[in-house]
Amino acid sequence: IKSSARTKVSLLRRVADLYQITGFDTVTVTQIPRRDGPFVQQQISADFVTITFKDQFVSRGDMFYFQRSFLNSWVYEGKRLSFNGIRTNTKVIRHGDHPIRSGIISEDTKLTFRSRSARIIWLVQMSSEMWDFA
Repeated sequence: IKSSARTKVSLLRRVADLYQITGFDTVTVTQIPRRDGPFVQQQISADFVTITFKDQFVSRGDMFYFQRSFLNSWVYEGKRLSFNGIRTNTKVIRHGDHPIRSGIISEDTKLTFRSRSARIIWLVQMSSEMWDFA
């Protein structure tokens, strides 16, 4: 592409909001040489991804196949992933010690599954004397 050429780039609204890109902003698109691919993939791959789900049962086998199905795919915070009837949301993505907004799921990425439907119920037992005292 010529440097003076005006080319349109389309982004999902959620991704544009994530990176604070507005309409008609100037962006730079760079093609990565094939020889630099493994190095760049290591730099942009996510080390840890927290995935949440609600009102579903997800077995360990499902978790394994879920991760395999999204290998080498790009995820961002808030992205909805669906596989074999399992609907999830991507919450936290980390590379090393730093939280990042997006990354690629690689072989080395550790997925953490969190259930949003787990609830804690506190049962407090009081005697009538305690109730009257209060």
